[in-house]
Amino acid sequence: MEMQFLVKNGFTEVVLSGNVNMSSLMTLTPQLTSYMNQYNNNHLVLNLSNTIFIDSSIIRLFLNVQKRLQESKKALYLLKPSQTVRDILDTTNLDKAIPVIDTLDEFETECKSPKYLSYTFSENGMNRLKCSCEICGSKNVIGYFLDCSSMEWSWKDDDYYPFSINREKQYFDFFSLRPVICIECYMCSVDLTHFNILDNTGSIALRSTIDIRTKQLLSRSISRRKRIIETSNQELSFLCPRDQTASYYAYLLAEDCLRIAAINKSYFNPYMIGYIKFLSLKYCKEEEKEIIFKDCHTWLSQALSNNAYSNPIQLAKIYYMEMLFFLKTGDKLSAKDMYNNFSDMMKKCTPEANPYILESPHFWFEKAQMVYDNEILKNSTTLLN
Repeated sequence: MEMQFLVKNGFTEVVLSGNVNMSSLMTLTPQLTSYMNQYNNNHLVLNLSNTIFIDSSIIRLFLNVQKRLQESKKALYLLKPSQTVRDILDTTNLDKAIPVIDTLDEFETECKSPKYLSYTFSENGMNRLKCSCEICGSKNVIGYFLDCSSMEWSWKDDDYYPFSINREKQYFDFFSLRPVICIECYMCSVDLTHFNILDNTGSIALRSTIDIRTKQLLSRSISRRKRIIETSNQELSFLCPRDQTASYYAYLLAEDCLRIAAINKSYFNPYMIGYIKFLSLKYCKEEEKEIIFKDCHTWLSQALSNNAYSNPIQLAKIYYMEMLFFLKTGDKLSAKDMYNNFSDMMKKCTPEANPYILESPHFWFEKAQMVYDNEILKNSTTLLN
């Protein structure tokens, strides 16, 4: 069995190829679980067009996945099953339990109107969310609905962060506004599902996914987050546009919340902590970069050794960030190894219709190739200095 994950706007497509049977469970189950944990706002589409065979153990897995998705008001779809698999679906009546679709066209159109957009109001040209904090109950929360798929993404030669252009063809600092922040208790996250989304009456329309144990942990650490803000020694505004200092402290808070939540093992996510630290590098002071980069590497290396974080987009970002770390520390041999691992992974990824979007492994590999050519092949060290 071969498997490929494609994160799209509102849903995740998982392409399954070959024979998918009991021997596939040890690989398939943890990866599907990891994806549902990370993208719990997404529907799941299993592309079975290249699947030769499925057995009863896989059918049970599909039904369990569907049940879990339904609990979070999401759905599972089976896309373009081969004729052999269609016959199995028909015989087992699975096609009556799980919707079978032949094209993504209608599904993609539906997902282009994200549900969060209807819970926003216009503020300074942005779609600000109406939300409340699950930790302290305050409605004094600042967050914006950002659709990365509606923007043009590219790379600059002298920068190792993605560059975004909005619909008005103007530069837009997407990452600056990603964190959602409660101004009362400083609960902060880049995941919208961690906050309650409110309707026009102020009632909760979409409840936070944070569980009781994690809520208790984050409630006990409010004073800790307030001390983080106090170290800025200035009054911070998290409204749009956020300046460099506010953006940096937003990511400090988001990281701290992730680390506190990780005490609850089900929320432990070294990949996301490492990625958050990498984004904070974009806004930190020059003298802070070295220690933050080392911390970033600590978390990402842990994620890399964990098979739960082995889907293409996560791996693409990990390989890219780790490659930069080794170049920064002068270890070009390890940087080359990271690039080679990245390249090997990309050989298994099918081409995409639009590879230049933020959640595409092809997009990150494009920059990795540029860095490899400039930093390793040409023995140049100008990019990270």
